[in-house]
Amino acid sequence: MAYTQADVEHNQIFMQIPKGFDLDGADTKDLMLKLKKILYGQKQAGRVWSKHLVRKLKSIGFKQSVIDECVFYRGQCICVLYTNDSIFAGPTDEALDQVIADMKAAELNLTVEEDISDFLGVNIDCRADGTMHLTKPHLIDSILVCMSLQEDMGKVKNIPAAASPILKAQKDSLPHDGKFDYRKGIGKMLYLEKSTRPDITYAVHQCTWYASDPKVEHAQAVRWIAWYLKGTRDKGLILHPSEHSFECFANAEFAGNWDPQDTSNPDTARSRSGFIIKYAGCPVLWASKMQTEIALSKTEAEYIALSTALREVIPMMELIE
Repeated sequence: MAYTQADVEHNQIFMQIPKGFDLDGADTKDLMLKLKKILYGQKQAGRVWSKHLVRKLKSIGFKQSVIDECVFYRGQCICVLYTNDSIFAGPTDEALDQVIADMKAAELNLTVEEDISDFLGVNIDCRADGTMHLTKPHLIDSILVCMSLQEDMGKVKNIPAAASPILKAQKDSLPHDGKFDYRKGIGKMLYLEKSTRPDITYAVHQCTWYASDPKVEHAQAVRWIAWYLKGTRDKGLILHPSEHSFECFANAEFAGNWDPQDTSNPDTARSRSGFIIKYAGCPVLWASKMQTEIALSKTEAEYIALSTALREVIPMMELIE
């Protein structure tokens, strides 16, 4: 229990005695409990726990990154924090053992899980050749259940989306039949693609563009992605760190959704940016998104895509430095 390790910010916080709590037969109706520690569910709990943990880490020599406040470092050891889950990386087992010992000495209650095999729902398979295979099969199963496709055993696709036609608003088409929650399905796919599946990024982001008023064509496109995921359930990122390189690849599609039959909708004239950032030969960040402004040429669209990518590249370069 992470949050309950942090002291309350104010001394005068009380709560009703929970049902089933026995005080040797005494009537608890008019009694209250005075809190000494933060409880889950309190509005300020996350912030108080974060301040408590940061203070403890700094007390044992960790420095907090000014670029990403969830990254801490001490010598060659790095801590990456996500709420109450953390990954510690270091050059040797002895260095990490010392970090753990110092944290326990600082009165932090830890659960140490040794070599990493799972983090935030990502299965991590560390192989003998130094590669890491990152997958999320359970999230894919959840997507199939959400879309009622788990029993459709025979239907799979071998590419994330149909090559044509490009999705459009389809104003005159029939609305989505509602057999699955369009936004919920898309939300799960977005979470999946951001962590382990860059191959579905373009297809998913095309479908998000029509989440406010999905038509049958859009629902079919989402089902297509789900069928593709079903056939590639055990696939994910394979990371094989090599030389210490830092690379960014950016591109743009100029007015790819342009519809001459719907000139009243300026959104069809928007271009799309795409980029992927790699460190040590491994992809670490990627995106495919519509540009917020309308480019008037292919060159302008490329510059916008490059600018979008550099907004991520520059902070990452400073973080690595």
